[in-house]
Amino acid sequence: MTLVNLFQKDDDFVKYNYFEKLDDWNNEQEFRILAYIDDPEYIMSIDDFNTYIEGVVIGEKIDPAYEKVIRKLISEICKECSVKKITFENYICRII
Repeated sequence: MTLVNLFQKDDDFVKYNYFEKLDDWNNEQEFRILAYIDDPEYIMSIDDFNTYIEGVVIGEKIDPAYEKVIRKLISEICKECSVKKITFENYICRII
């Protein structure tokens, strides 16, 4: 079973892992987008990404290879978007 098949067949998995938030973050004006596509060129065809995305925050424990891909993709499609990384140190949350 591919990951796309899992997402399409298990709504609870998708809802829990991608669209639920901790109460601490409920006041955030955040939007999440999940795209089921096989062709990454499709994302590149969206006109003027800057209209839709202000920035991206990636998790502290993201695999460095994935972080590199996300940063490269955002820099190519959204020139004015910032990519920040969340960190936790001594119970303090920082976005750097």
